[in-house]
Amino acid sequence: GRLIGSPVVHTWILTHIEPASQYYNKDDPAKNHQYVTFDERASQLRRLAEQGFDRVYVHLDGWGFRGYDNLHPDILPPCPDAGGWEGMKRLADACDELGYVFAIHDQYRDFYLDAKSYDPNLTILDREGQRPFHSIWYGGKQSVLCPRLAPGHVHKNYTWLLDHGIKVRGAYLDVFAVIPPDECYNPDHPLTRTDCLRYRGMCMDFIRSTGGVVSSEEPADWSVSHLDLVHHGPFALTPGPGEGPAMGIPVPLFNLVYHDALLLPWSMGRGPWGIPETDLGYLHGLANAGMPYLSESPGKEEAEQVRTMCALNQRVGLLEMTNHEFLDDSFRRQRTTFADGTTVTIDLDKDTFEVTPGLPSADNRRMMKYSPRSAEDAAAWQKQVRAKLSARMKIDDLIQTKAKIPLNPQKLSATTKGSYTVEEFEIGSTPGRRIRIVVTMPASQNGPCPAVVCIGGHGSDLYSPYTLETVARNPEKAAVDKRYYRGFG
Repeated sequence: GRLIGSPVVHTWILTHIEPASQYYNKDDPAKNHQYVTFDERASQLRRLAEQGFDRVYVHLDGWGFRGYDNLHPDILPPCPDAGGWEGMKRLADACDELGYVFAIHDQYRDFYLDAKSYDPNLTILDREGQRPFHSIWYGGKQSVLCPRLAPGHVHKNYTWLLDHGIKVRGAYLDVFAVIPPDECYNPDHPLTRTDCLRYRGMCMDFIRSTGGVVSSEEPADWSVSHLDLVHHGPFALTPGPGEGPAMGIPVPLFNLVYHDALLLPWSMGRGPWGIPETDLGYLHGLANAGMPYLSESPGKEEAEQVRTMCALNQRVGLLEMTNHEFLDDSFRRQRTTFADGTTVTIDLDKDTFEVTPGLPSADNRRMMKYSPRSAEDAAAWQKQVRAKLSARMKIDDLIQTKAKIPLNPQKLSATTKGSYTVEEFEIGSTPGRRIRIVVTMPASQNGPCPAVVCIGGHGSDLYSPYTLETVARNPEKAAVDKRYYRGFG
C-alpha cells in the first residue's frame, strides 16, 4: 500500500570508476571517485518530508564498499567513507521514521574479477567452453556469475544487512528482468535458460520473503509474477536503446496488459531516457498513470507535477488500463481509459493533458489523511505522522537523540500575593532556545506538592490563567464560564 501514490527518489552514495572501465575519465580523474554521506542523504529526505511528501520510494545506488557497480557479488560492508554500517543504518531508520520505503540497488549477474569470492570456475561457460569477459561497467574487469550460485549470495548479503539492524524494505536486482536468460556449459554447474529464469526468480522471491519490494530494470513477461516495480519501461527509440526519436508510433502495449500487476516510474522532462526526444515524459507518465521520479531538491513546478502524478497513481495505480486510442491522424493526441472510468487525454504537441474526473487541487490534498486500516498499519501511520509533525516543529533532532534537555532555570522576578507567590523563570526548551514560564506556589508550602501544567492557547499570554477575563469572548458563553472559571487568583 505504501508504494501506490508514491514518487521515486533515485539517489546514490558512492561513484567509483576503475581505470579498466570504459567509463573511466582520463581527462579529469577526480570525477572517478565521488561520494555523499548517508547522513547527507537522510537530511535531504527530511527536507522532502517538510515539503509535504509524506510517502516516497527511495532507491539507493552505490551504497556498497566501493560504490555503484563494483565488487559484485561481494559488496559489503557499506561504504566506509560515507558512514559505514552505522551511517547506512541511520539512513534506513530515517526512512522508516518518515514513512518512506528504503530500497537498494544490487547486482547478481556481473562477477567482478577483484570480488572476494571470484573464482573462474564459478562463471558461466559458453558452448565452446569460453568464459565471457569485458570491462564496460564502473567496476572494471568482470565475467558472469553462474545463476545457480546467485541465490546463495542474495541470502548471504541480505541476512548480513538485517543482522546489522539495517531495515532494507526493498531491492532492485539489476538486469535480471531485461537480460535474456543465460546458459552454462560448465560440467560442475550446468544450466539451461529455463533454469536461469528459475534461479533469478528465486532471488527475487527471497527479497519478497523478507517483506521487501522487488524491482528490476525493465519488464519482461516471465518476471511479472516475481516483481512489484520496474525502473524502466522504455519505448523503442533509434539509435536507442534509451535516446533519440521514436521507432514508429509509441503505444503502451505493456501497460494495456500489466498495468494492474506492475508499477512503473516515469521521468518528467523532455526526451529523458526511454522517452522519444520530442516528448515530455510527464505526459506519457500521466497517460500510463505511473509513478513519478522526484529529485532530492525539487522546484515548485516539479513538485506540482509530481503531486499530480501521485494523485492519479493513487486513484488508478492498481487498476487495469482498459483502452488506449489515438484521437486524430497526427497520432499525437491520445487517450487512455482505466477500469474505474478515469480517462487521461494528452496532447504531445501542445504539452497539455486532461484527467476526467478531475484530480483534487494541490491545496485540497490532505496530507497523511487517515483511512480505515489494520492495527499494524494504523500504528505505522501514527509513527509517520509523529515523525512529520516533529520535523515541522523543528524538534525531530531532539526526538532522534532522545537526550534530556537541561532546564538551567534563571529566575527573572518574584511577587507575593497573599497566600501564594508568583515567580517568573526562563528555562531551556531546546539546546538553542529558551522560553519564559510562570510558577505559582502556595506561600506556606515547604517541600514537594502536586502541580498543574497550564499551556496557553491562541491569544493567551503568561498571565492569562490568573485573571477572570480569561473566559470565552462570546457574552453568553462567558456568563456561563464565569460560574466555573475563577482563574488561579
